[in-house]
Amino acid sequence: MQFPTYASANTALAALQTDQLLWGGNFIPGVQKVFEAGHPTHQVWFPPVQTNSLEPNLTKFPTNQLAVRKAISLAIDRTALSQQAEGGLEPPVSNASGLTLPIFQQFLSPTVANSTLNAHSDIAGAKQVLQQAGYVMGSDGLFRTKSGQKLTIDITDPSSFADYAAGDQLVAQQLRQAGIDASFVGQSVTAWSSDIASGNFQLMAHWSQTSVSPYQLYNAWLNSALATNNAAGNFERLKDPNVDAMLNKLAQANSDADQAADVAPIEQYVAQNLPIIPTVYGVVFDEYNTGKFTGWPTASNPYESGSPNTPTNEVVILRLRPVS
Repeated sequence: MQFPTYASANTALAALQTDQLLWGGNFIPGVQKVFEAGHPTHQVWFPPVQTNSLEPNLTKFPTNQLAVRKAISLAIDRTALSQQAEGGLEPPVSNASGLTLPIFQQFLSPTVANSTLNAHSDIAGAKQVLQQAGYVMGSDGLFRTKSGQKLTIDITDPSSFADYAAGDQLVAQQLRQAGIDASFVGQSVTAWSSDIASGNFQLMAHWSQTSVSPYQLYNAWLNSALATNNAAGNFERLKDPNVDAMLNKLAQANSDADQAADVAPIEQYVAQNLPIIPTVYGVVFDEYNTGKFTGWPTASNPYESGSPNTPTNEVVILRLRPVS
């Protein structure tokens, strides 16, 4: 086994096309169309394994206001984020619980099954939510509190995260249409990592924990113990003892049935309170070549996610067999 390093997605794509590289895990815009052009052994599989979201700082105004978070969720165009920022490779999140679907479909509670998220912007609905919460629109088309404080939000992510930066710019445009004074502020990776760890942000796009169970997904989002001055999770800084108790109960579940029962109130909490605002499902990028090896994971045989960039890549390697 050799794991070469390539300088860019384009050089990795060239290596895949010329069979110098047999397995890749790169975000390569248009790779599906490239592979379809007369290369029957070149395959791709991009299964959802995460739930990307906008993570609001729950200790800062205005993202600590539920009405504002509801308005943000209504205003964003998840289809545009999928198509324009993620090259159509990461589908819009369909359920307000944030549960990664379809991999955790068996754990989706009937109580939130109909809590669907809008695929496109609902600007009128977002404005209505803010008006009903008592915010007043000024002559500039932007909402303010009754005392005159403008709803201003900086959306921060690294400028070098091209897909996140493009998505944040789209979100900022959509929020401004809904009367929220939003702007994208690009940062260096170092500055951004430091700021989200210390809580020095208002709103950001972030991936979720890649999980083997719903507990890992929600624990990384919601556990109060993670909301420290050097946070590695719960960046939004939710501190709710009732949620912690629900997480502790879910952690002790010993069967799929117990997990389904114990995760239901957590799903309801996320859908109703939006401590995170789901956007698109994060996928694993998996490009592989069937010309020399068989046994790759696929949609019809999803024994693993498939990417060589995961800690479980050995599982795939041990299942491969040379083509005779």
